[in-house]
Amino acid sequence: MTQSIYRSVWIAVTLALFTASVSAVDSKGQPTKEEIAVEKGEAVASAPVNSKLPKYYPDKFDNQGKITDLNLASNILNVGGTPYNYSPNAKVHTLKTEFGTLQMLKKGMETGFSLNTDSGGQNIITEIWELAPGTVPQE
Repeated sequence: MTQSIYRSVWIAVTLALFTASVSAVDSKGQPTKEEIAVEKGEAVASAPVNSKLPKYYPDKFDNQGKITDLNLASNILNVGGTPYNYSPNAKVHTLKTEFGTLQMLKKGMETGFSLNTDSGGQNIITEIWELAPGTVPQE
């Protein structure tokens, strides 16, 4: 009886891993980062995790995208065509420096960022990280 239960559990786990690995390949048939993480028994973050990022980067971001416009005078950052207000005290992190300035942000830069909701219900960027070119999926 016990062997039957173990065999059923083993079959269910094997089937789940096989299903995950079959559906988790990119357009070239290569395993995705998520599929590799499942095989290793690791948790999968909601945003891409890049092992080449500095240690001061988080495992995931609230959102990510390419800066399409920024207005430092009015505290507006347009990411992927969506305007976001940002805190004038927002923390900026680049691939080369743990703490940067808002003036380091440039049009075309790929970013990940954290959001908080202000008292009026608006999402405000409170922290932003530069990402390597090609990190953000094409929009």
